[in-house]
Amino acid sequence: METRTGKYMKLFLFILFIALTGIILNQNGYLNKEVFRHQISNNIKAQLKVSNGTEIDLSKVIKSNFERVCIFGPYSQNKGVENLLGFKWNIEAKTSIHLDDGHNVLVFIRDTHVIDYVKHPRNLGDFAKFSGQCFDKFNSKFIRKYPKKGLTHDDFYSPNK
Repeated sequence: METRTGKYMKLFLFILFIALTGIILNQNGYLNKEVFRHQISNNIKAQLKVSNGTEIDLSKVIKSNFERVCIFGPYSQNKGVENLLGFKWNIEAKTSIHLDDGHNVLVFIRDTHVIDYVKHPRNLGDFAKFSGQCFDKFNSKFIRKYPKKGLTHDDFYSPNK
């Protein structure tokens, strides 16, 4: 029969294990950044749901103070990304978008720094049509001309471009 002290010791060791695992995963902000990036996609999906699939406003999907958002579609490569951004940023290593047709990458920028980015699934809002374009924060709203069922679509347009 296990003593009460033994039970508390097991509980303490379990909690210590969980805490240390969290610390290791959070080293360099890995855990927070990945959770945050997942939340960006969830925010886009939520906007589509609330608007019945007709509107996405990227200025509202992250809380960070960004100046512009640049969109990169499937198979984007470093050279084109760096030309558009005006500074070096290794999209291939960070997202492997150059090998993938199921995602778009949205890059949120302030000055010459990437504030954040998300590898966003195309089935949760497809931005491929805008690949290779940047939109300032206050002109990053996209409207859908002909609402259809589902979240994949190619009929979004930017009223500001």
